[in-house]
Amino acid sequence: DEIILRAHTTVREKFPDTLLIIAPRHPVRGAEILELARKAGFSSALESAGRPVTKATDVWIADILGGLGLYYTFSDIVFVGDSLLDTSDGHNPMEAARLSSAILSGPNVASFTETYDILKRDGAAAVTDGEHELARDVISLLSDPRKLAEMRGRAFRSAEREAGVLERAREKLRPLLRTITDGGVIY
Repeated sequence: DEIILRAHTTVREKFPDTLLIIAPRHPVRGAEILELARKAGFSSALESAGRPVTKATDVWIADILGGLGLYYTFSDIVFVGDSLLDTSDGHNPMEAARLSSAILSGPNVASFTETYDILKRDGAAAVTDGEHELARDVISLLSDPRKLAEMRGRAFRSAEREAGVLERAREKLRPLLRTITDGGVIY
């Protein structure tokens, strides 16, 4: 969180109206992140406190479960966390891709290597390594609306194409499964 907040400081030097939304994996961390944001000098709010986002809000902490899709919908760029530190394995970027967000991630995505390989191949995701590179990549995308729109479109198209993989695999396996179960249907 500290790395993201420092990168946000740099981004706001060029784009002062940029809102950072942090959605912690564990909502109980909301108060801790709020304190980090305030120490970094940001006007911040917790979603769970019921305070609305205003023009003065620099950092919004989405510490309520179930709203991530909504935040992805409104976010042009998503940094998918748990991917910057050597001790991390990343999180799944596909929901953000399905909702047309340009995706940035750290290099540590062992839990989703194939997914990131597909998104990177399709030009839908980029790997960034640390605070300075993250700030640079966000500024680059915000500075070039056409490039940002292209990356967002690629994310959506990549996710749509990959969404059919499970169904295609199920269709190929269905005859084999029927044989194994003596004609019984497995769903």
